[in-house]
Amino acid sequence: VSVFLNFRTWRATRDPIERIASLTALAQTMICMNQMYGDMGLQSIATQFMAVSGFAAAGRLSVSSGAWPEKKARRLPAAA
Repeated sequence: VSVFLNFRTWRATRDPIERIASLTALAQTMICMNQMYGDMGLQSIATQFMAVSGFAAAGRLSVSSGAWPEKKARRLPAAA
């Protein structure tokens, strides 16, 4: 999901800072996947922190850039 959202953000935005941030988060995810595949990163707090920061960037950037639509607030009916 992180790779999908970061790539979608990179394609949708024209702001250079958002493009760089999305590509950095995409690279972070790939680096963490390689590190964890070799069983070296599963126990490292630094690798886990780097993976989580890439996931957070994917969620925030995809909404702020308009690559993913923001959820509309639903109005609750008034209590009778």
